[in-house]
Amino acid sequence: MNNRMIEKIRNLIVFMVITILLVGCQPNENIVIPDISVNDEEISYIIHKNYNNVSNPDAPPPFHHEIEPIKVAPNTRVDVVYVDEEPNHLGWKQWHGEVLIVDEDFVGDHFFAPSREGIYIYSIESRWTWKEDIAAVFILQVEN
Repeated sequence: MNNRMIEKIRNLIVFMVITILLVGCQPNENIVIPDISVNDEEISYIIHKNYNNVSNPDAPPPFHHEIEPIKVAPNTRVDVVYVDEEPNHLGWKQWHGEVLIVDEDFVGDHFFAPSREGIYIYSIESRWTWKEDIAAVFILQVEN
């Protein structure tokens, strides 16, 4: 082979390697969010990306003061469903005020609001292999 042909092949290989690296290094912006409902009505929540990067994981998310509480009766069922795809790992946290009272794996597709009145902050945390990790944050105000 002549030098010109070798240079073309080298340039093609360099171009292919750079393209693969650029495509492979881009974060997957595809976010899968859950359907969260109370009494068969979807509730609103705030999505927090990269929730593991917080300085104090035992504190409620810093923006929780911006969330409007959802009023529920004691022991109300709260459904958490992923319609299209299940995450690799699903966890949840619950705070009563600023105190973390639950931090564990989320098993099943629902949980029940506390029996005691008060304001409770929730973070449903989903981890994915090829998608953005997110936390769905919402607040329940339990009252009779």
